[in-house]
Amino acid sequence: MRLGIAGLMVATFATAFDAAAPIGMLPGIAASFATSLSEAGLLVVSFAVASAIAAPVIGLCSGRFGARVIAAGCSMLFLIGNCAVGLAPNLGLGACARIVAAIGAAGIVNVTFVSAARVSAVENRGRIMGQLHASMGVALLLAVPAAAALSQTISWRWIIAAVGVLGAAAGVVIARMAAPAERSERRDHTGFLAVRGISLPSGLIVAASLLSRAAYYSLYTYIAALTLAAGVDAGRVAVVLLSIGGCAIAGSTVAGRWCDRYGWKYTSVVAMLMFAVTGLFWWMLAHSLVATVVIAGMWGFSGWMIGVTQIHALTLMNPDRTAIVLGINVAAAALGSALGAYLGGVVLDFAGARSIALASAVIATAACAVTAAVKSHGGRPPEFSQSVEPRSQLSRLSHLDRNS
Repeated sequence: MRLGIAGLMVATFATAFDAAAPIGMLPGIAASFATSLSEAGLLVVSFAVASAIAAPVIGLCSGRFGARVIAAGCSMLFLIGNCAVGLAPNLGLGACARIVAAIGAAGIVNVTFVSAARVSAVENRGRIMGQLHASMGVALLLAVPAAAALSQTISWRWIIAAVGVLGAAAGVVIARMAAPAERSERRDHTGFLAVRGISLPSGLIVAASLLSRAAYYSLYTYIAALTLAAGVDAGRVAVVLLSIGGCAIAGSTVAGRWCDRYGWKYTSVVAMLMFAVTGLFWWMLAHSLVATVVIAGMWGFSGWMIGVTQIHALTLMNPDRTAIVLGINVAAAALGSALGAYLGGVVLDFAGARSIALASAVIATAACAVTAAVKSHGGRPPEFSQSVEPRSQLSRLSHLDRNS
């Protein structure tokens, strides 16, 4: 069990690291392709867009082909795509290779969370989801500075290829854990029939995911501008980012444990309220480096709690459609990220940097209202808790049951 969860954590770490690492290597990438930094950023943008589009499609395909096939195929795509980026002679082919890698990454992440939901008992699923989310936080925290440092001595092409090998290896481990699709799943949980079967509460959680991501990225995208507005030197932005990243990891871990103890809904509402309040604090009280760092830490802590609660809720409510619902949620979160970045830019132009924090708090309050409207049984539906036998599920996915 522990080895399997470790493999899942490595997979989420590798895919998140791969998404962010090029940011720290943009100068070297631009030099290799003889392009500008903005054009080299296409490697980051293409990966993000392709992942968002691929996630729900892969979720639909999981019902037909099974998580095992999806994990194995996407692991190969992730490896091939990253190696192709390292061999690309120009930016255009490099961006195409990043799209291939992004499709692979979307499949690996999808199967990772689906497998985590199936191998974990209901009473400790939140903790495992929190650990996976925290591993993504560690990757995002380390990716940019680590990639920037390594690229000073090693070619960025080798770094990208190495991440591809790591992610593919973890994907193979996940494929061995995952179970193939059964005939009933192939018949009932593919195509639009599967989408139509998603409940209203699940739809509300996906909507809350979009809003909460919009709230997060409306501020995070312009963190440098907010730091300057607080009277902090531009060179100290890294300190603020470190505070957000470190506390985000802690928030993911705490959210998982709270979901197990208090239920996902209570944890989600508390996290969103804390997120909104810290946004107001940023708007009103961030006037020095110390205040900004403290507020940024609280903001990152609560902001990363939210994602864990939403994933946990969707896996509980959709035991037979987990891959599909999580794929849709990933797409909604990506759309929310883009929407938040756009809205933050509009607020920055018309009302100034400090007002972005106020706008973020308002959006977070809306997400909280949507979440509060979800009807639940303490965040842990009794009918699902009674129907799932974690021991048999674990036996099935770990292939300990020889008759499965």
